Amino acid sequence: MAQFSFDKIKIVDNIINDMDIIKSMINKTEYQENAFYIADIGEVIKKHEEYGLSSYPELSHFAFKANSDPTVIKVLAALRLGIRDSKFTPVVLGEKFSFSFHVDSPCQFEAYARGIALCKQLVTVSKAIGCDKVQLIDIGGGFPDERGTDIDKAYRTFDPKINFISEPGRYYVISGFTLTSHLHSKRIVPKNGEMMRMYYINCEVFNSFFDEIMGFQSNIQVVNDSVNDIDIIRDIIKTEKLEDAFYVMDVGDIIKRHQEWISKMPKVVPHYAIKCNSNSTVIKVLAALNAFFDCASKQEIAQVMQYDVQGERIIFAHPYKLPSHIEYSRNVGVEQMTVDSEFELTKIKELFPEAKIVIRIRCDSKNSPILLGAKFGCDPCKEAAYLIQCVRDLGLNLYGFSFHVGTPCLETDAYLRGIEICKQLIAIAKSIGCNNVKLIDIGGGFLSISGKELDELAKLINGAIENLDPDIRVISEPGRYYVDSSFTLASYLHSKRLVISDNGKTRMYYMNCGVYNSFFDELLGLQARVPESVFEPKKDEKFLSNIWGPTADSYDLILKDVLLPEFHIGDWLVWKNMGAYTLTLSNTFNGFPIPTVRPFIRESQWLMSLYLHKRYAIYLKIYLELYS
Repeated sequence: MAQFSFDKIKIVDNIINDMDIIKSMINKTEYQENAFYIADIGEVIKKHEEYGLSSYPELSHFAFKANSDPTVIKVLAALRLGIRDSKFTPVVLGEKFSFSFHVDSPCQFEAYARGIALCKQLVTVSKAIGCDKVQLIDIGGGFPDERGTDIDKAYRTFDPKINFISEPGRYYVISGFTLTSHLHSKRIVPKNGEMMRMYYINCEVFNSFFDEIMGFQSNIQVVNDSVNDIDIIRDIIKTEKLEDAFYVMDVGDIIKRHQEWISKMPKVVPHYAIKCNSNSTVIKVLAALNAFFDCASKQEIAQVMQYDVQGERIIFAHPYKLPSHIEYSRNVGVEQMTVDSEFELTKIKELFPEAKIVIRIRCDSKNSPILLGAKFGCDPCKEAAYLIQCVRDLGLNLYGFSFHVGTPCLETDAYLRGIEICKQLIAIAKSIGCNNVKLIDIGGGFLSISGKELDELAKLINGAIENLDPDIRVISEPGRYYVDSSFTLASYLHSKRLVISDNGKTRMYYMNCGVYNSFFDELLGLQARVPESVFEPKKDEKFLSNIWGPTADSYDLILKDVLLPEFHIGDWLVWKNMGAYTLTLSNTFNGFPIPTVRPFIRESQWLMSLYLHKRYAIYLKIYLELYS
């Protein structure tokens, strides 16, 4: 490693600002096309000085993970600052011990005061049981780009013998660095009836702007690896006065599922079905991973494309489309679209003759709760061959075949049947001159499975496509698979009554969300998810119970005549596996709000997603080149 020297720091006149320095550097050849940062060392030193001006200053330990630039580390080390590296502990306490907390990043100052107050209570408890060697309180990091007085006030309530440390990172460096990028290309494209200017610069999400593409600058909470969804729910309930239901969303689970699908079924490219859950963070994360998408309307296409998803990454998988939606897809370059009737082919011939036609066949599984064949899909024996001829006679481009087995699919052999039928139809198409067939779409219906269960499904599907013509690509439309286990719902039990009948006593519980804003599957009788108490331990004794939603509608019944432990007014209940067909089917009937979503990601998964973004960008480029 090269030796660092302070001689590398450029000393400038006091009247010079960062823009002056940038302008002077741009004129130099080596900086004309490469992006670069300038680091204001004086700003870092100033931040340290301001930090030390508090009335009860703690010893700050710079969070190395915030910015590991050697100049920053050298300067802060010269200022005798501690370093907080996640690989080792900053303080060795020996027989002494301490308390610590981390409020989030960035955070409101009131949270530090609450944390310090809690530590004070714990110090009192510790001394009461004989642990009187508490020497230190670590108030963690998360500091914004300023210093608040709430922390200093909280310090004054403590025994002066107790030392404080902190772990600021963002505070020291965020305002000290300025990035300069070079705009090397530009184009203008139509979008939603307007002309959008597209600019291309010489630095990207995986070398400077990863926070922006993943949304970490806005609403995704980064948490410790040991934290689970229930921990986050408890923290939200304790720190906020809530009556409305809310979801916590495990972003890392979605990333993990995408990675697992790609690794186990690399020849089956997943197109996320956004009808399953159109939450913007879900789409943003998958778009950042260069995923593909299944859309069923103009609105869904527009929602996906706002995250820089190209038309080649979208299939318009609705056999019956409004004319304006077909025209829109043509304008934005979404060429792949499904069809299952002669009338739809005629419509497309008029509005989008260059479209890539994917004929959808019927292939229902034997026991899926929701079968789509009654509404969509031509008969593979009686209608498919005729539609192939229609495509040829109309001069359209027959691009492939698709099917959907139903949702959720409980009979995996249905995928095998569908693939075999598609192979036969491809042979028929080529026999009459349709030689551009390149696609088999095996649809959706995939359960939220992983591990051995996914291994078994992958073995089955991989085997079915093993001997397929290499020019034929295979895609799928998973929705539930990606998001079902990623969302956990927290609901508030606000009312209760006891109903006595000839059959005994039934406990009636009323909570703040129901079939109209989260539990549509329960209304249809497709699921009967059972909650657990957020704070109360599990109890063996159970009672006959009903759980009702908040509306004035008697159909707003979530669970009927089930055995549940005793719940109480004011309890919070947690519901697992709530990511699929919940939010997208929600409304505000009777004025009750749709639950909000609180996304989070664990630190190790955050780092992994950075690697995967770059890896899948390369995968996407190769894939589009092969099948363009």
